Amino acid sequence: MTKRTAVILLTACLLIGPLTLSTLATTEYELSAEPSIDTPDRTVTYDGNEFTLTGITQTATDATVEITALAPSEESYYLQFRNPENAVIERVFRTGQSSYSIDFYGEGQAGTYAVLLRQDGEFRAIHPIIVPGYDVSVSAPETVESDEELTVTAAISERSVDRHSDLSNVELVLYNEEHDIREEMELNQSGSYTQTIAADQLERGTYDVSVVVRGDAEVRGQDEILSVSGQQSLTVTEVSTPTETQTSTSTPETSPDEGSDGASGGEDDNPPNAGGGNSQTESQTESTAEVTATPMQTAVPTTMDAPPTQTTTVREAQSVTEEITQTDELTEESATGGSVLEPNTAQTETPGESTTAGSGPGFTHLLTIVAIVSTILYTRIG
Repeated sequence: MTKRTAVILLTACLLIGPLTLSTLATTEYELSAEPSIDTPDRTVTYDGNEFTLTGITQTATDATVEITALAPSEESYYLQFRNPENAVIERVFRTGQSSYSIDFYGEGQAGTYAVLLRQDGEFRAIHPIIVPGYDVSVSAPETVESDEELTVTAAISERSVDRHSDLSNVELVLYNEEHDIREEMELNQSGSYTQTIAADQLERGTYDVSVVVRGDAEVRGQDEILSVSGQQSLTVTEVSTPTETQTSTSTPETSPDEGSDGASGGEDDNPPNAGGGNSQTESQTESTAEVTATPMQTAVPTTMDAPPTQTTTVREAQSVTEEITQTDELTEESATGGSVLEPNTAQTETPGESTTAGSGPGFTHLLTIVAIVSTILYTRIG
């Protein structure tokens, strides 16, 4: 390696080295507090420098806040606690990593306070502290589908404390590691604040929901914060597909081997009636009987060749019955299967003779022929 090359490399190291050390030193200054609320990363500008805020502390004037400062080893700095007017309330000198306890808030007004780390005349880190002037209650759903609307309602009530500024607006904040959505809420006639957002504007995932009350004064380049609500979780999900439930009722087919009750050897959940007949046929028969049957109806055929199932009215039955009685015709079985009309077959019995249903002129001739044949046979034999 030539002398010229060595000189160039040495010069480069001398130029880049201090810049690199300065950059690392700047990024190693941090402030954190307990208690603290995680917030979406937000860049603010103060005293000409930009700072990234990752958390905020909300406390009362009678509570203690523990501050932790992080700085390079052997690096000295000041920690300053400032009020909403940006006046210094307290200042302490520290070296390296250290802690600082805050329990004095000056006049104790509600508003935005801050702890700042100052080193070599420049501010290196900042952490906001809020003394609330309002109580905030938030109502929001836990889940919402992407095709629905999200409605958040906040109830605001004043605290009995002096405030550095008056209420200006109420802000809804939805955030996670990748998204930070802020919407101003509307005042309702009931005194509460509401904001509705279409969920399709939000990426699927889980968000923290918070409501911020802001004042009408500017503090360290931002609208003053007068209160921050507790955080709630909200999950935005995909549109769910409804599950269709179909209920079908099927009637088992009756095979040729099955009985009239539709069963094939096993017990039936719906056994047949006591008579063993088909319940459906009996139901239809009963229904037909209710329509066609009239008390005391009798079905009588109008001619000898008429089918026995023909029916007639009561008056027609009576008329036909009278006619059959007058003409001594044979009785016919009624269509109802039980009532029989008897013809007038009464005869005067003669002593020594018996009258049967089969007696008559035809039977007498037969006896005469039998007697003649018997006489001829007897004569020949004799």
